[in-house]
Amino acid sequence: MPSALLIHSFLLYLQGGIIRMIINLFKTNQISGIVFLLIFQVLVFLNPAMHAVPLSYNTEDTILYNSLFESWAHIKWLNLSLSFALIFTQAMIYNYLVIQLNLLGKTTYLPAFFYLLIACMLPGNLLFNSGIVAASFIVPAVYILMTAPADKRPLRTVFNISILFSLGSLFYLQALFYFPFVLIAIGMLGLLTFRSALASLIGYLIPYIYVLSYYFWFDRLPDYWENQFVKLVHLIPQSFPFHLSELFLYGIIIILLGLSLFRYITTRFTLKVMQRKIYNVFTLFFVISCIVPLFFKEMHKQQVVLLAIPMGVYLSFYFLTLKKQWIADIFTLLLFITIAVLQIQFY
Repeated sequence: MPSALLIHSFLLYLQGGIIRMIINLFKTNQISGIVFLLIFQVLVFLNPAMHAVPLSYNTEDTILYNSLFESWAHIKWLNLSLSFALIFTQAMIYNYLVIQLNLLGKTTYLPAFFYLLIACMLPGNLLFNSGIVAASFIVPAVYILMTAPADKRPLRTVFNISILFSLGSLFYLQALFYFPFVLIAIGMLGLLTFRSALASLIGYLIPYIYVLSYYFWFDRLPDYWENQFVKLVHLIPQSFPFHLSELFLYGIIIILLGLSLFRYITTRFTLKVMQRKIYNVFTLFFVISCIVPLFFKEMHKQQVVLLAIPMGVYLSFYFLTLKKQWIADIFTLLLFITIAVLQIQFY
């Protein structure tokens, strides 16, 4: 298989300290970091672009997502091109957020690199899916949320955050369950009042008022409720579509994340108060993102795209502050090998 030989050759090339060089490419504060990010993403998308892929993502999605995107999802170049563009744009917005808030103490493209790595680590997530669409709303929402303390019009800001999460939930229903996150997060940032909570609730409800009005007008409201909520929501997932290789990949990520959190806890005293609050908000986002899938009938792999939001900043913090670089080299090599194996198996 040509692609397998190509990936195998690339993995051999990574040995002998090349991994360290790759990580250092994204530590740069030069514009060349964007070029390296593009090259990295092209390499990740190379396999699905060169081979036949199952272009219909095997999950249950919302009515709006199915109505808008299923008609052209089979067009391979459009499917992959739109997925590529959206994920890269999200990564750049995310990187700008982390740097603007000075969460790492320096300008670097590591947050964007780890966002791309996590969001694209599962082969199926390279295909256009509802999680990518939702992240296109949620990443800007997180950006607005984290910069909200400096905003002079907090009510409008809270409203904008909520409406973006709500719009994302029209395509990926899990985003609707982030309403507690928004309320707790604005409280952690010192913005929670009765008026801001009400503004947040209104922001969440407005998109659904329009949608419910549409289905009510055409006498299809019971069908919408059945297909949108009854069909998708379930207390304990009945489907866990994960393979052994994916579980191994998750194990590596969990170990890295644990080390990153330990590094943050032991060095958090060096950060400013507002920076610590923002890290705590990212931690809350991670916890909510792990809990939300438990309330749906199917465990959606698209949730990994949203998990990239909190994990990207913690992994960047760990890799930038780690003194024993060889540890990071080993974990990064394992990540690349596992992702390559998953792509070979999938395609």
